[in-house]
Amino acid sequence: MIRIFLAILTVFILVGSVSAQEKKLVKRIYLVDVTKSMIGEGKINGKKNATEDIFSSLRRNLANIMCDNCAVCDDDEIVIIPFTNKTFNAIRGYGRNRREIADSIIELTTRPGDTNIDAAWLAGINELDSNKINLLFLMTDGIHNYGPDVNVLYQHLEEWRDDQDNLAFYFMLTDNAESQKIKDIADTKSTMIAKRISNIKIDILQLSASYRITFKGENASFNMTSLSNSCCPQELDCVVLTLDNNANYSIDRYHIYTNKVEFSIKGKCPRNLRPLSEDNSLTFSWNDKQIFILPKKVNIQINNIDTRTMIIR
Repeated sequence: MIRIFLAILTVFILVGSVSAQEKKLVKRIYLVDVTKSMIGEGKINGKKNATEDIFSSLRRNLANIMCDNCAVCDDDEIVIIPFTNKTFNAIRGYGRNRREIADSIIELTTRPGDTNIDAAWLAGINELDSNKINLLFLMTDGIHNYGPDVNVLYQHLEEWRDDQDNLAFYFMLTDNAESQKIKDIADTKSTMIAKRISNIKIDILQLSASYRITFKGENASFNMTSLSNSCCPQELDCVVLTLDNNANYSIDRYHIYTNKVEFSIKGKCPRNLRPLSEDNSLTFSWNDKQIFILPKKVNIQINNIDTRTMIIR
């Protein structure tokens, strides 16, 4: 009778281009609608001055974000591109120059022109830096009504490549900007959000798309760290974490922060009855409009490694 023992592994391995210790710099790209409708001078069904005046509050909120050390880190690259039927010269700088950037934001003014969201989106795409984490924000109070047909805009949005280094946020600042088609496109992407939102100050937790974890014993704890730096980590207590395939494992407890996810899983049956390896996924859900976790679903491979005895007769 021969006994063969499998090796014991207790290592937590992160799969992805960025390890738990390495952090990439962040580039924040803001595409800001500066059409006259933003100050209440837009038309709705032929009626003049029928839109909401939200421009002053938008400028103030965006400037406050720049000045918030917990929202923008010193090394973050900042690009703010105003647009109407075309894009205009960008405001550029870094988080360490936050006061100068904030002053430039406050000085932004509206301009005549229609809303060419496609041109703004393409300008944002051209700003993506392959060496950085890119956060792309588009903020508008209206719909695309100038330039190429709206289906061209839809196509460009659909061409967004889900990549753990690129996150896109399409903020519909008023009811007039709501587009179910754009929301549907975003729902097919793991790194794109399209929402009706009024407060542009948000918390973002950015994770790798896939992890491989090694499970030993009946209960094991793990950390998944954010890919980008978080200046002032805080707990997100309104987020629910679920394990999608719960036949062999369940989540015991978890804590979710803006810079990491701490969670513990436990076996639901004796470990000798669990497969040596299985693919699973973790899903994040939340009802707070100011919190975003991307990707929305994280793939995990659970390796059930322990000392086993094989008897060959």
